[in-house]
Amino acid sequence: MRKELLRGMLNADHIGFHLYEYARHFMSACRRILGLSYKPVLRGQLGIDYGGRRVAVTCSHMAIDLQSIEETLATQNVRDMVVTLHQKYRDKKIFAGCDTIERLKGIPSKMLAFDGFLSRCPDFIGKVLLVQKGIHPRGRVMDYLQSKKEIELAVQAINNKYRDVAKGDVIDYEEVDEFPFNERLALWRVANVQITTVLRDGLNTTPFEFIATHKSSPGVLIMSEFSGSSRMLSGALTVNPWELDQVIDALRDAMYMPAIEREHRRNCDFQFVTANPPRRWAKCVLTDIVSARKKEESFVYMGTGFGLDFRLVEVSARFRKLTGQELAPAYRASTNRAIFLDYYRTLAPDTSTMIGVRWPDVPLSALSTLEQLCKDPRSTVFIVSGCSCDLLTQKFGGVPGLGLVAEHGYFIRRAVLGNDARIGRPWERHGDLLQAEGGHQQWRVKAEKIMQLYVDRTNGSALEFRRSAVLFRYGKSDFDFGKLQAAELREHLEGVFEGWPLNVIQGKDYIEVRPEGVGKGKLVGHLLEKMHTDGKPADFVLCIGDDVADELMFEQLKTMVANQKLPQDKVFTCTVGQKPSKAEFFVDDYTDVIELLTSLKVVATKSNRNYSLSDMQSFVRDTRPFLSSRANTGASRSTMSNMAMRRSASRHGLFSHLTPVIEDQIVPTDGGESETKQQASNRHKITWLKRLQQFGAAAIVVGIFRWRSRSRNSKDKKLLLYLVVSFGIAWSIQRARSKAHKQMAC
Repeated sequence: MRKELLRGMLNADHIGFHLYEYARHFMSACRRILGLSYKPVLRGQLGIDYGGRRVAVTCSHMAIDLQSIEETLATQNVRDMVVTLHQKYRDKKIFAGCDTIERLKGIPSKMLAFDGFLSRCPDFIGKVLLVQKGIHPRGRVMDYLQSKKEIELAVQAINNKYRDVAKGDVIDYEEVDEFPFNERLALWRVANVQITTVLRDGLNTTPFEFIATHKSSPGVLIMSEFSGSSRMLSGALTVNPWELDQVIDALRDAMYMPAIEREHRRNCDFQFVTANPPRRWAKCVLTDIVSARKKEESFVYMGTGFGLDFRLVEVSARFRKLTGQELAPAYRASTNRAIFLDYYRTLAPDTSTMIGVRWPDVPLSALSTLEQLCKDPRSTVFIVSGCSCDLLTQKFGGVPGLGLVAEHGYFIRRAVLGNDARIGRPWERHGDLLQAEGGHQQWRVKAEKIMQLYVDRTNGSALEFRRSAVLFRYGKSDFDFGKLQAAELREHLEGVFEGWPLNVIQGKDYIEVRPEGVGKGKLVGHLLEKMHTDGKPADFVLCIGDDVADELMFEQLKTMVANQKLPQDKVFTCTVGQKPSKAEFFVDDYTDVIELLTSLKVVATKSNRNYSLSDMQSFVRDTRPFLSSRANTGASRSTMSNMAMRRSASRHGLFSHLTPVIEDQIVPTDGGESETKQQASNRHKITWLKRLQQFGAAAIVVGIFRWRSRSRNSKDKKLLLYLVVSFGIAWSIQRARSKAHKQMAC
């Protein structure tokens, strides 16, 4: 629930607090619970970066309307009430208080302190009176009943204790449903001391009212240090309500305070009251609200989530959901396609828990779709991930033609087609990444030693070792101290490795040292440049990811489009989830990614069933030699054999453009027309054997169901014989089918 409350508040552009103390608690909660950071910004504000927006946080306390108080005091009604109170409390010093009846207001503590004051200063018994107004709360019934009982018992006990000496009650307590503004002003005007002992408080303007009513005759303020107004009124006597002796001493000091000191304290507080009218506070708040929202047409607000999980993010105006209808035309019209996909939370669900991540399996539908896309020679598909080589091999190694990139581009496994595609291929290091073994070990040893010093001094931190990098993890340490240590470590590492081909990177909760050439963005740029060098420049690029590291791929593609290395209308960058991103599109979750890939597979399948104009041109070009040789009537038998081979090659060339062909599966036919007839005969035989086998399997299934449904009797022997014969026939058909396959292969 804490996260939902904080996120709900952060949907605003401006959050205002009366005190920095309250703002500090809020920002500390955002930092520790949501992992957000804050910093000072222009106009005296604090800024929290959240959802691609900067939420402004301000601190400004509201005072009171002094003119309204003076006008109310001048009315005849208030004057009459003041006279009545003077007559009622004649010749007595008044301690006054007005609080809601709840435990946080600390009314029993106030009465116990007053009791202690009378015990230590018995000369004031009968000369002072505590006037306390208790206001009935609108909620929290159990708290109200418990507080009411404690207050009544305290009032009764203290009055009984001093009634004989004081010749009357020393506490005048009254519970009211409400305490109107004019009645409050009359009480403050009569009172000599106002005492507030709240345990926790928000906005409370009664101390300001007390200051305003004592413009001519200074009074004394005794305020709890937990009251918000105590930060504004420096002339008040501040006490800790939990320290009873401190409150008693403040009551005694208020009674013995000289008039000059009372006037000086009153002047300090009165200056704040007059300098901060409500109009000024309202104008300041409205100005902050107006300036918080930047008028930029290139960005819009987008809501995501439901109920308490609703969030407001600021994204580019072009940011929209990617659909198959928008992707299909560009994919269909392309000849050289490049597809880059992340693994975790992009092709598989999020399985993170409090104790770590359990790497999920990729759905079979996604693997099947990837296999079909990779069979198309016009498509280059890569999984680009930060995971290890072994993990990617385990999850995707069985997909023919799929390229793999591990550890953010440090290792790469090229795509392979054919019968060897499912055999483990060697991983290669990408680029010049300190491949010299000595240099490679040297920087790792230095980085590990330095990081270990900080791990020993930062509770909850740890080292993480990768083949391409060394990381200092501080996510489980104290957030503030971890941030401080990480900043110092980064500066230390940058000084040590100055001039080395290394990058020192600060992430969300880690410091990483890795070679310069590592990065998803650089890897994607390298692969696209290689396609261009090989004479197959990409005219369709699809890049999907969900992590911060994937933003490097989006940024790289945006740069290549700006440099006119890629066509802008054929590049699709997509992030998973509605969040601020450098991508131009988004999808909701990994299932949408699989649906997009499935739509591309359907487009590829349909296009392979229809000959395009370029396919026809290739067909004419490849078969022209055969047609010219056919026109020569004096061709010899050897020439006819060459023509047959050329015709077979032409047919192979045509279908290599139309269908996703795996080269190792093509069987060359160079044995003439009689061999082709033999292959056709074997193929016909295999087809019929397959149908017979399917019929036999159905018969076996029917027999098994009948066997299970019957009871054990004499008829079961016939059914058992039926099953045995069916299994024998199925086995014979399978052997005949295998023999036909071998003959066809030969």
